[in-house]
Amino acid sequence: MKQQKPSKFSVFETELMKTLIEKAKQFQGFTHPNPLVAAAIYHKNEVISWGVHRMKGGVHAEVDAIQGANDNTDGASLMVTLEPCTHTGSTPPCVSAIIKAGIKEVIFAIEDPCNLVRQKSAKTVLEEHGIQVRSGLLEKEAYHLNHDYMYFHQNKRPFIHLKAGMSLDGKIALSSGESCYITNELSRKKVHEMRSKTVGIVIGSGTLVSDNPKLTVRHGYLENKQVPPTIVVIGNKKIDDCHDYAIFESGYRSILVTSNEHNDHPSFSDVWVIPKTTNKIIDWTLFFQKCYENNMYSLLIEGGQKTFSHFLEGGIVNKCSFFIAPKLFGQADAKSVVELTRVDTLKDIFTLKNITIEQYDDDTCITGFCSLKENDTLINNNKGE
Repeated sequence: MKQQKPSKFSVFETELMKTLIEKAKQFQGFTHPNPLVAAAIYHKNEVISWGVHRMKGGVHAEVDAIQGANDNTDGASLMVTLEPCTHTGSTPPCVSAIIKAGIKEVIFAIEDPCNLVRQKSAKTVLEEHGIQVRSGLLEKEAYHLNHDYMYFHQNKRPFIHLKAGMSLDGKIALSSGESCYITNELSRKKVHEMRSKTVGIVIGSGTLVSDNPKLTVRHGYLENKQVPPTIVVIGNKKIDDCHDYAIFESGYRSILVTSNEHNDHPSFSDVWVIPKTTNKIIDWTLFFQKCYENNMYSLLIEGGQKTFSHFLEGGIVNKCSFFIAPKLFGQADAKSVVELTRVDTLKDIFTLKNITIEQYDDDTCITGFCSLKENDTLINNNKGE
């Protein structure tokens, strides 16, 4: 019988990392464009202090833990959910604080894929100063914690999550256009939670004009979190540049994405002019480039039918969540959630992987990953969640 290799991490270390991942989760929606990170300083299996990165511009988790240790750091160990930074951004490098504190050993779960960190790894810097470094503890769970941030820096494009509410027969609006509140209040509350954790909310011109949504974060999920900007993708369509749409009422950032340089609206914070390509509403590569330049590492696609279809047919959606209400519209000409043009055989249909099913009173939410090559790491790191 093949002997199992002994783990390089103790039970105490494994349990401590689990605790840190849970502590970091509590600050979802606060830290963009930074990742979620928690840290602890300990000695002989006793925790001396905890640290968490709470908000953009605030101290990093490692420094927070060092400050909380009240100078009891010499010869201690530091554990952190993500590789410590080695560059100067809004704050000095965390490796400098670790070295100065006299830490003897650092354990981190997973490497940071950000280019600024990859220029010189924390392991290299710390070991040059005689500090022992171990990594890979609960790597899968740590990836899942920051899956959108990780994906963004590994692929240079945002993680895209499509969300739709529909009837049992897959409809999002009656033939008359009426569509308000198909799903129940609990489902809508969940959507506000999803908004609070994303970096940008995307709709098309049809949803802007017909629904005139606010797309704010309500139901108690806002608090001190950053409000995601609304991104309206209209391609070469024209919208009424005199209409005061509801998305402008909040005063939060809004971005118009158009392929026509003459399209404009005075109330939008920004206008991104991105040319269209054959069979595409815009050039997705250039759109991703703009998102990357603006540190938008995750987008929530909220509608409507044409926008859903453009994103799905573009092969750029990573994850879908479909909230299904126990209602039948029964109209043949009612608007379906998507209308795809490239489905001729069953081989062409979209299939979701790694499915999860959640119940919100009478509504059912089915969530899964799309069949993209870049999704392999995401799917593998979400199995068993």
